[in-house]
Amino acid sequence: MKRLKKVSLKKLSEELSVSNSSLSIMLNKLVDDGWVHRAFDNTDRRSTFFSLTQKGNELIDAEVNQKLDVIAERILTVPDNEKQVIVDSINTLQTFISTISK
Repeated sequence: MKRLKKVSLKKLSEELSVSNSSLSIMLNKLVDDGWVHRAFDNTDRRSTFFSLTQKGNELIDAEVNQKLDVIAERILTVPDNEKQVIVDSINTLQTFISTISK
């Protein structure tokens, strides 16, 4: 949701491979808890869009930063020759993902 900024229920359910009904239940809870904002299309009330609130964005940023810190700590213990293998593997994955995302 952070990447998509403002997203419809249908698009988000496709992105997450979750049914609309299951996702709707999850989103209602996130809206109630203040993590997600629900907006309706002024021209079509059936169209609903969701986006992260400031609170939701802050949570995502904090979680990502925490995970990155853990990864950085663990990388420090990896021998240099193995670090290069990891870098090469990540580059290969990035190339692969960019080709299937087109």
